[in-house]
Amino acid sequence: MADSEERIRMAESQFLGDESLRGDLDDALASHLLDWVVPVARQIAEQSWGVNDDPAEAVFVSQLDELRRVARRVGKLIGGLSPASDPSESIELLEKILGGASQVRVLKGAPALSSERLAARLQMLPPSDALAALLSALESGDV
Repeated sequence: MADSEERIRMAESQFLGDESLRGDLDDALASHLLDWVVPVARQIAEQSWGVNDDPAEAVFVSQLDELRRVARRVGKLIGGLSPASDPSESIELLEKILGGASQVRVLKGAPALSSERLAARLQMLPPSDALAALLSALESGDV
């Protein structure tokens, strides 16, 4: 990549308009997810700027790919949450989200609560609060 601005634009463009990220989220929740994921993609791009060898480029691309998988899973999880939903499905998806987030260098991905407790907590929250709590946990490791 030629410069940092080009790398940042490339990172952002991979997420803006990607309908697969929204899962079953309504417009407001999908917008909130995008408002979170685009700056994270920008951070990945900024951290990789200045290193122009092939291995560094491969790491940059793999970080964006993993972030995309995390965002899709977040959309799927939050879009499917309800007090009546099967907790085991939420736990399995949450474990995939946390595992993926741990591969993205700018995310913490390891909240203090177990996957089971975090899934139970998210399931009882309104979707907007559940999304905010999960995104906060991915950034800070705290819930």
